[in-house]
Amino acid sequence: MTSSVVEPARIGPNAILRVAEALAARQLAAAPIFARAGLAPYLTAPPQRMVPETEVIALHRALRAALPPAASTAVRTAAAKLPSGRRSVPFKAKSSRASR
Repeated sequence: MTSSVVEPARIGPNAILRVAEALAARQLAAAPIFARAGLAPYLTAPPQRMVPETEVIALHRALRAALPPAASTAVRTAAAKLPSGRRSVPFKAKSSRASR
């Protein structure tokens, strides 16, 4: 009998990068949200390749847990609308706590 290991699907790094940009555009701290998702290293070394879908899921869960529903929805919507391939705001992590 053979066992097959199912690897998580992979998603482009923009799924993570755009969330950080949308947070910065709203002057919300990305650091506590990324830390909660276990993705803090991405704030200093953004992913350059496809990432496991589990990382994106964790980021969206952390976003919803850290922000009020309307703010979380606004950030996710804005992130989805940001163009690929260029940054609309400087990518820089804020060290302060996310605004609630």
